[in-house]
Amino acid sequence: MNTLVLHDYLTQRGGAERVALLMAQDLGGGAITTSSFRPAETFPEFGALDVHEILPVVPARTPSRRLAMAPLAALSFGAHRARADVVLCSSSGWSHWTSTPSPTVVYCHTPPRWFWAPQDFFHGHAAPVRAAASRAVAVGRSLDRSRARRATTYVANSSVVRRRIQRAYGIDAEVVHPPVSFAVDGPVEPCPGLEPGFVLTIARDRSYKNVATSRRVFGAGGLGRLVVVGDGEPQAGAGDLVVNAGRVTDAQLRWLYRSCRAVLALSHEDFGLTPVEGHAFGKPTIALRAGGYLDTCEEGVNAVFTDDLEDASVRRAVLSLDTAGLQEATVLRAAERFSRAAFSGAMSRVLAEAARSG
Repeated sequence: MNTLVLHDYLTQRGGAERVALLMAQDLGGGAITTSSFRPAETFPEFGALDVHEILPVVPARTPSRRLAMAPLAALSFGAHRARADVVLCSSSGWSHWTSTPSPTVVYCHTPPRWFWAPQDFFHGHAAPVRAAASRAVAVGRSLDRSRARRATTYVANSSVVRRRIQRAYGIDAEVVHPPVSFAVDGPVEPCPGLEPGFVLTIARDRSYKNVATSRRVFGAGGLGRLVVVGDGEPQAGAGDLVVNAGRVTDAQLRWLYRSCRAVLALSHEDFGLTPVEGHAFGKPTIALRAGGYLDTCEEGVNAVFTDDLEDASVRRAVLSLDTAGLQEATVLRAAERFSRAAFSGAMSRVLAEAARSG
């Protein structure tokens, strides 16, 4: 079966990009179509794939590039024509706008935040930008809903996203959780200036990731050291309570997971791969009781929770880890259901069913 894989854009390193990479490798014959591809800004493994880029002009990398990219990507996918035995769209944006007569499966990381969670996407932008965006949301939602309803099958990456799909599109989606998509037992490279025993958080600088809260709580002292992987330049001073590791390689990420005592996950995530990755290394999660974490984290098994983002609540959750009695073996067993084989098998079944129905 010829499966054509599409993904919104390959200009960052995130959970959706890891899933798209796996889809292209295991389901798409080593090929993927995207609006824009910037090899230096995403995972290096994409360099080994046949990447078809449909947007010829990409804005310079600035704080406002995501905003500028939105209409360009929408237009590029809206004008794109695709044909295969089945088309698989990895989407939190525009790839599901592609026109095709072929059976189409949309693996939805979340309905586009531009339309369905504008308070998240436009947070921090200037008032004129927010005002213009609010006027465009109603039109955009109508267009997005009509494009989504052309799909043969919708698949959600978590229970919370399944509910969002139902609210946004009126579509009942199956849930197929993403897997740990890089080899746990691969090469390991220590991060300079760090000693084991820290708490690890992995998040790009987006408002809904709540990195500022993580930094503030640990910066107040008494909780040990926090290491932040994401945007920004690396820095690791000997006395720093909060250390920015910047972007890291997979080999360094393995060392960070192996060397941390827990993963801190305070984002409002659609699914959130970092707890699952941490669990695969036997490391528990300190999680916000919300979003995709409710599918992957279980209190007393592999996680402790904070019910809100108040500094005192987060602090109590971190301190409770020492008395929670979470066992590495239990955490590892809980991670087994998020294997790559389980994901690819489930998606192969969904694609086959869509192809037959088409």
